[in-house]
Amino acid sequence: MLSPMRDALHQTREQIARIEKERAEAFGALRASLEGVALGQQALQRETRNLVTALRRPEVRGQWGEMTLRRLVELAAWSSIATSSSRCTSPATMVR
Repeated sequence: MLSPMRDALHQTREQIARIEKERAEAFGALRASLEGVALGQQALQRETRNLVTALRRPEVRGQWGEMTLRRLVELAAWSSIATSSSRCTSPATMVR
């Protein structure tokens, strides 16, 4: 008479153990993913700080502006105007 109850209890314990193992594995995967996101966030903050520091220097700011203007001109399909020199000399690229 106790044998069916013992079997049912044993099956329940096995099922609980299996579910707990799956939960632990899922939690570990989630933790690893969150650590990856945190590392990516830290790298993004570091690079943003470096960019802000660099753009505070006037010569870098000017170079960045020229590079941005050159890319904009190229994207607008005015590639004949965008020169390979460090300065855009065409009147069409003057910003006022």
